[in-house]
Amino acid sequence: MNEQIPGFDEVLIPTSTNALKQTSVVRLSNLVAIPPTDIVQIIGRVPAATLSALKQRLADHLTG
Repeated sequence: MNEQIPGFDEVLIPTSTNALKQTSVVRLSNLVAIPPTDIVQIIGRVPAATLSALKQRLADHLTG
């Protein structure tokens, strides 16, 4: 949590919707692409509205 960039990264608090077991951070400043076949377990979900906001935030950052 200490390395999050306020206003850019997103803190996710565990809820029944996201199924997270602990508070997590989506770090837009540290994205990694991996093949779907490398995913062995889903640890939670990002709600659609949050995902949309994250995508827009990243697009705004990349397009300056």
